[in-house]
Amino acid sequence: MFLGVLFAHLQFAQTGWLYRYEAYLVGLGLIAIVPSFVRITLNSVPTKFRTLSGAVSILGMAILASPFAARSYTTLANTQKAMHDRYLEHIQPSRFLKEYFPDATVVVNDIGAVAYFTDCHLLDMYGLGNIEPMRFRKSESGYTKAQVDEWTRSEDAVIALLQVQWDAIHPRIPDSWIKVAEWEVPRNVVFGDLRIGWFAIKQELASVLAADLLVFKDQMPPDIKVTMMMESPNKPDARDGL
Repeated sequence: MFLGVLFAHLQFAQTGWLYRYEAYLVGLGLIAIVPSFVRITLNSVPTKFRTLSGAVSILGMAILASPFAARSYTTLANTQKAMHDRYLEHIQPSRFLKEYFPDATVVVNDIGAVAYFTDCHLLDMYGLGNIEPMRFRKSESGYTKAQVDEWTRSEDAVIALLQVQWDAIHPRIPDSWIKVAEWEVPRNVVFGDLRIGWFAIKQELASVLAADLLVFKDQMPPDIKVTMMMESPNKPDARDGL
Protein backbone atom coordinates (compact mmCIF):
# COMPACT_ATOMS: atom_id res chain seq x y z
CA MET A 1 0.00 0.00 0.00
CA PHE A 2 2.78 2.42 0.92
CA LEU A 3 4.69 1.82 -2.32
CA GLY A 4 1.52 2.31 -4.35
CA VAL A 5 0.67 5.58 -2.60
CA LEU A 6 4.29 6.74 -2.90
CA PHE A 7 4.26 6.16 -6.66
CA ALA A 8 0.92 7.95 -7.08
CA HIS A 9 2.03 10.89 -4.94
CA LEU A 10 5.32 11.43 -6.77
CA GLN A 11 3.48 11.15 -10.07
CA PHE A 12 0.60 13.53 -9.39
CA ALA A 13 1.20 15.60 -6.23
CA GLN A 14 3.73 18.10 -4.89
CA THR A 15 6.42 17.89 -2.23
CA GLY A 16 8.48 20.41 -0.31
CA TRP A 17 5.90 22.86 1.04
CA LEU A 18 6.57 22.76 4.77
CA TYR A 19 5.18 19.18 4.91
CA ARG A 20 2.01 20.57 3.39
CA TYR A 21 1.24 17.65 1.11
CA GLU A 22 3.49 14.77 2.04
CA ALA A 23 3.29 14.58 5.85
CA TYR A 24 0.74 11.76 5.62
CA LEU A 25 3.11 9.86 3.32
CA VAL A 26 6.08 10.15 5.68
CA GLY A 27 3.93 8.93 8.58
CA LEU A 28 2.54 6.03 6.55
CA GLY A 29 6.06 5.07 5.48
CA LEU A 30 7.33 5.00 9.05
CA ILE A 31 4.41 2.82 10.17
CA ALA A 32 4.75 0.47 7.20
CA ILE A 33 8.52 0.14 6.95
CA VAL A 34 10.14 0.46 10.37
CA PRO A 35 8.31 -2.35 12.25
CA SER A 36 8.54 -4.67 9.25
CA PHE A 37 12.23 -3.97 8.78
CA VAL A 38 13.04 -4.63 12.43
CA ARG A 39 10.89 -7.78 12.55
CA ILE A 40 12.40 -9.24 9.38
CA THR A 41 15.92 -8.44 10.57
CA LEU A 42 15.39 -10.05 13.97
CA ASN A 43 13.81 -13.19 12.49
CA SER A 44 16.59 -13.69 9.99
CA VAL A 45 19.47 -14.00 12.48
CA PRO A 46 20.28 -16.52 15.24
CA THR A 47 18.81 -15.77 18.66
CA LYS A 48 22.17 -14.92 20.23
CA PHE A 49 22.75 -12.12 17.68
CA ARG A 50 19.27 -10.59 17.85
CA THR A 51 20.19 -7.85 20.31
CA LEU A 52 23.09 -6.74 18.15
CA SER A 53 20.98 -7.07 15.01
CA GLY A 54 18.20 -5.00 16.56
CA ALA A 55 20.64 -2.27 17.55
CA VAL A 56 22.13 -2.21 14.05
CA SER A 57 18.63 -2.05 12.54
CA ILE A 58 17.65 0.88 14.73
CA LEU A 59 20.89 2.69 13.89
CA GLY A 60 20.35 2.07 10.19
CA MET A 61 16.80 3.40 10.32
CA ALA A 62 17.99 6.45 12.28
CA ILE A 63 20.54 7.19 9.55
CA LEU A 64 17.89 6.82 6.84
CA ALA A 65 15.52 9.07 8.81
CA SER A 66 18.12 11.80 9.42
CA PRO A 67 17.01 13.94 6.43
CA PHE A 68 13.46 13.94 7.84
CA ALA A 69 14.81 14.91 11.28
CA ALA A 70 16.63 17.92 9.87
CA ARG A 71 13.59 18.95 7.89
CA SER A 72 11.31 18.47 10.89
CA TYR A 73 13.54 20.75 12.96
CA THR A 74 13.33 23.45 10.28
CA THR A 75 9.57 22.99 10.05
CA LEU A 76 9.09 23.36 13.80
CA ALA A 77 11.28 26.46 13.79
CA ASN A 78 9.21 28.02 10.99
CA THR A 79 5.75 27.03 12.27
CA GLN A 80 5.35 29.98 14.62
CA LYS A 81 6.58 32.39 11.93
CA ALA A 82 4.17 30.89 9.39
CA MET A 83 1.25 31.23 11.81
CA HIS A 84 1.99 34.93 12.31
CA ASP A 85 2.32 35.38 8.55
CA ARG A 86 -1.15 33.89 8.04
CA TYR A 87 -2.50 36.16 10.79
CA LEU A 88 -1.29 39.20 8.86
CA GLU A 89 -1.90 38.02 5.30
CA HIS A 90 -5.29 36.32 5.71
CA ILE A 91 -6.92 37.11 9.06
CA GLN A 92 -6.58 40.90 8.80
CA PRO A 93 -8.22 41.13 5.35
CA SER A 94 -11.00 38.86 6.63
CA ARG A 95 -11.57 41.21 9.57
CA PHE A 96 -11.86 44.13 7.18
CA LEU A 97 -14.33 42.38 4.88
CA LYS A 98 -16.44 41.18 7.80
CA GLU A 99 -16.78 44.73 9.09
CA TYR A 100 -17.18 46.74 5.87
CA PHE A 101 -18.32 44.33 3.13
CA PRO A 102 -19.96 41.52 5.16
CA ASP A 103 -22.14 40.01 2.45
CA ALA A 104 -20.76 41.55 -0.75
CA THR A 105 -19.53 39.61 -3.78
CA VAL A 106 -15.74 39.69 -3.54
CA VAL A 107 -13.03 38.33 -5.86
CA VAL A 108 -10.21 36.54 -4.03
CA ASN A 109 -7.47 34.06 -4.84
CA ASP A 110 -7.14 32.51 -1.38
CA ILE A 111 -10.54 31.50 -0.07
CA GLY A 112 -9.80 29.85 3.30
CA ALA A 113 -9.90 32.55 5.96
CA VAL A 114 -12.36 34.79 4.10
CA ALA A 115 -14.79 31.90 3.63
CA TYR A 116 -14.52 30.94 7.31
CA PHE A 117 -14.76 34.36 8.94
CA THR A 118 -17.18 36.22 6.63
CA ASP A 119 -20.48 35.78 4.81
CA CYS A 120 -19.12 37.24 1.58
CA HIS A 121 -20.04 35.61 -1.70
CA LEU A 122 -16.60 34.64 -3.01
CA LEU A 123 -15.37 34.34 -6.58
CA ASP A 124 -12.12 32.37 -6.54
CA MET A 125 -9.91 33.79 -9.27
CA TYR A 126 -7.45 30.90 -8.93
CA GLY A 127 -10.09 28.22 -9.30
CA LEU A 128 -10.39 26.04 -6.21
CA GLY A 129 -13.79 27.47 -5.32
CA ASN A 130 -15.16 28.11 -8.81
CA ILE A 131 -15.14 26.06 -11.99
CA GLU A 132 -14.94 29.05 -14.37
CA PRO A 133 -11.15 29.60 -14.12
CA MET A 134 -10.63 25.93 -15.01
CA ARG A 135 -12.81 26.31 -18.08
CA PHE A 136 -10.98 29.49 -19.08
CA ARG A 137 -7.63 27.71 -18.88
CA LYS A 138 -8.92 25.05 -21.28
CA SER A 139 -10.29 27.57 -23.77
CA GLU A 140 -8.45 28.39 -27.00
CA SER A 141 -7.44 31.84 -25.75
CA GLY A 142 -6.28 30.57 -22.36
CA TYR A 143 -7.06 32.34 -19.09
CA THR A 144 -7.12 36.10 -19.81
CA LYS A 145 -7.88 39.42 -18.15
CA ALA A 146 -10.92 39.86 -20.36
CA GLN A 147 -12.42 36.55 -19.19
CA VAL A 148 -11.86 37.50 -15.54
CA ASP A 149 -13.49 40.89 -16.05
CA GLU A 150 -16.52 39.53 -17.90
CA TRP A 151 -17.05 36.68 -15.42
CA THR A 152 -16.74 38.75 -12.23
CA ARG A 153 -18.94 41.56 -13.53
CA SER A 154 -21.61 39.04 -14.56
CA GLU A 155 -21.59 37.85 -10.94
CA ASP A 156 -21.93 41.47 -9.72
CA ALA A 157 -18.58 41.49 -7.88
CA VAL A 158 -17.79 44.82 -6.25
CA ILE A 159 -14.20 44.57 -4.94
CA ALA A 160 -11.20 42.25 -5.19
CA LEU A 161 -8.58 41.13 -2.68
CA LEU A 162 -5.59 39.55 -4.42
CA GLN A 163 -1.98 38.44 -3.90
CA VAL A 164 -0.51 40.73 -6.55
CA GLN A 165 2.94 39.13 -6.65
CA TRP A 166 1.61 35.68 -7.52
CA ASP A 167 2.35 34.80 -11.15
CA ALA A 168 -0.93 32.89 -11.45
CA ILE A 169 -2.89 36.05 -10.52
CA HIS A 170 -0.99 39.24 -11.42
CA PRO A 171 -1.14 38.89 -15.24
CA ARG A 172 -4.91 38.30 -15.11
CA ILE A 173 -5.97 41.37 -13.11
CA PRO A 174 -8.18 43.44 -15.44
CA ASP A 175 -6.89 46.90 -16.32
CA SER A 176 -10.31 48.41 -15.65
CA TRP A 177 -10.15 47.52 -11.95
CA ILE A 178 -9.07 50.44 -9.76
CA LYS A 179 -6.25 49.62 -7.39
CA VAL A 180 -7.14 51.45 -4.21
CA ALA A 181 -4.51 50.24 -1.74
CA GLU A 182 -1.78 47.74 -1.12
CA TRP A 183 -0.80 45.95 2.07
CA GLU A 184 2.72 44.61 2.48
CA VAL A 185 3.60 42.03 5.13
CA PRO A 186 7.18 41.90 6.44
CA ARG A 187 7.78 38.18 5.79
CA ASN A 188 6.23 35.11 4.23
CA VAL A 189 8.20 31.97 5.07
CA VAL A 190 5.89 29.59 3.20
CA PHE A 191 4.74 31.34 0.03
CA GLY A 192 7.24 34.17 -0.48
CA ASP A 193 4.88 36.86 -1.81
CA LEU A 194 4.47 39.90 0.42
CA ARG A 195 1.92 42.24 -1.18
CA ILE A 196 -1.89 42.20 -1.09
CA GLY A 197 -3.83 44.44 -3.45
CA TRP A 198 -7.29 45.93 -2.86
CA PHE A 199 -9.25 46.70 -6.04
CA ALA A 200 -12.57 48.36 -6.76
CA ILE A 201 -14.33 46.52 -9.58
CA LYS A 202 -17.21 48.98 -9.57
CA GLN A 203 -15.60 52.38 -10.08
CA GLU A 204 -18.18 54.17 -7.96
CA LEU A 205 -17.02 52.14 -4.95
CA ALA A 206 -13.35 53.13 -5.18
CA SER A 207 -13.71 56.11 -2.86
CA VAL A 208 -15.79 54.05 -0.42
CA LEU A 209 -13.19 51.29 -0.30
CA ALA A 210 -10.41 53.85 0.15
CA ALA A 211 -12.21 55.57 3.03
CA ASP A 212 -12.97 52.27 4.76
CA LEU A 213 -9.37 51.08 4.43
CA LEU A 214 -8.12 54.35 5.92
CA VAL A 215 -10.41 53.94 8.94
CA PHE A 216 -9.46 50.28 9.36
CA LYS A 217 -5.76 51.15 9.19
CA ASP A 218 -5.85 52.23 12.85
CA GLN A 219 -7.05 48.75 13.89
CA MET A 220 -4.33 46.85 12.03
CA PRO A 221 -1.10 45.40 13.44
CA PRO A 222 1.84 47.75 12.85
CA ASP A 223 3.68 44.97 10.99
CA ILE A 224 1.58 45.63 7.88
CA LYS A 225 2.76 48.46 5.65
CA VAL A 226 -0.22 50.23 4.07
CA THR A 227 0.14 52.13 0.79
CA MET A 228 -2.92 54.05 -0.40
CA MET A 229 -3.24 54.61 -4.13
CA MET A 230 -6.13 56.99 -3.54
CA GLU A 231 -7.41 58.87 -0.53
CA SER A 232 -10.97 60.12 -0.71
CA PRO A 233 -13.77 60.90 1.76
CA ASN A 234 -16.48 58.30 2.09
CA LYS A 235 -19.57 58.66 -0.09
CA PRO A 236 -22.42 56.87 1.69
CA ASP A 237 -24.69 56.87 -1.35
CA ALA A 238 -22.14 54.85 -3.30
CA ARG A 239 -22.82 51.88 -1.02
CA ASP A 240 -26.13 51.45 -2.80
CA GLY A 241 -24.19 49.43 -5.36
CA LEU A 242 -23.30 46.71 -2.84
